[in-house]
Amino acid sequence: MRSLGVLEILFIVAGILAVAAGERYALPFLVTPGVFLIGLGIAAAGLEAIFSREVGFSVAEEHGSYRETFGGLAAILWGVFFLVWGVGILVFAAARLFGLGELVAAFLKERPGAVILGGALGGLGLGSALALGSTEERHSFWALLGSLPRRLFGIALILLALLGMALGLLEVLAPAAFDGLVESAGASLPRAPE
Repeated sequence: MRSLGVLEILFIVAGILAVAAGERYALPFLVTPGVFLIGLGIAAAGLEAIFSREVGFSVAEEHGSYRETFGGLAAILWGVFFLVWGVGILVFAAARLFGLGELVAAFLKERPGAVILGGALGGLGLGSALALGSTEERHSFWALLGSLPRRLFGIALILLALLGMALGLLEVLAPAAFDGLVESAGASLPRAPE
């Protein structure tokens, strides 16, 4: 499954180039396939992480670079994060391909439950992976101690994602209650002076 890493990078780079060329040279027929390739590359990265149970990132810093590897459950959760966002991009590209892009965008603006749920699921995957930490952080007490802020951020992200999932489910299952909640929250916000 390691060869998929090259394919996902090729898909994403080709997609970015197609979108950029479509926008730069007024060739709109390149934009939708480009968005599709980007989504395909991101979803493929998610599938690779889920099935190989390993995902690595190279991190560049001022004094050099290092690699962080997430294994087991953390890798699966990173994979869920990438898969959710990749599939979301693929769905949007498919809607654009069939001329439904604006209709889908208008529907999601009116009823954002699916977007909220997708974002919350992605946040849950990312937060869980950050809270569990990388393989390298487990080899040293000091590395583990240094990763504490990131782990705490992961826990906070998990809590926000769970709140988002509750809001997304409320919007999908009881849209009127969700709308009332949004209106009451909006009414309690301070107004800008005119």
